[in-house]
Amino acid sequence: MAITKKSGRQEEIVAYQIIDYSDLTSLYGTAVGVTQGAISLPVGSLVIGGSLIVNTALETEGVKAVSTLTTSTVPSAAQVVVVGAQTYTYRAALSTGPTVPNEILIGTEAATNANLAAAINGSGVAGVNYSTGTVSQPTVVVATSTQHTVVLTAYRGGVSTVATTTTHGAGSFDHATLYGGLSGADTIAVKIGAEVYKTAADVTAAGIFSLVPTGTVLTADNTVDILHAVAASTIGLPIAGILHLVVRYIVTTREEWSQGV
Repeated sequence: MAITKKSGRQEEIVAYQIIDYSDLTSLYGTAVGVTQGAISLPVGSLVIGGSLIVNTALETEGVKAVSTLTTSTVPSAAQVVVVGAQTYTYRAALSTGPTVPNEILIGTEAATNANLAAAINGSGVAGVNYSTGTVSQPTVVVATSTQHTVVLTAYRGGVSTVATTTTHGAGSFDHATLYGGLSGADTIAVKIGAEVYKTAADVTAAGIFSLVPTGTVLTADNTVDILHAVAASTIGLPIAGILHLVVRYIVTTREEWSQGV
């Protein structure tokens, strides 16, 4: 059996990389785009095509919405605070036999605010700070509680429509709903060095994005990089996301050999 050189022939090579949100953890905590190497290519490579496949939408937690209750003294009994679907009622004494959920014990101004915070967070002591049967708020947490303020923050980033209202005679919320939330708005660009093959692909929904080759042959070893950016000012924890980066290329400096008789 002879081995013969087939001069000028280049075989297509397919390389791929699986990318999930854990590969992009250096981004979280900032909205600055982060470039990371994905697929290594040898000198002489020419990208002829490929795809960025979004299997599971990439979701980065964005800015959390907030709302602040500001008070100047204690509320009166039977006045209420509404947070989302739950209505909390202030009481001079908690109901017993039977108990009524979502009652907040009135004490000093600071103690009353702390009791409301404990009921929302599911902390403190049921039957002491708030009535037995009260469950923690599923979408909101109290970040801080002071003598004059209760600051509510959404569990997750994004735009929120959770209601925050009150009939507190000496208190009010700064907004009728949680406000200021922003979605992460993740995007991915694919590039080799300064050459961009796919710009600003929105990866917050599943889909397939084709890479458009420019025809440049690499003069040195390089990588196909991904540039991940998030359009928000404060970024929290990653939530989900699985991508496949597929690159089709040939190596123009390689001599191909084949077997024959």
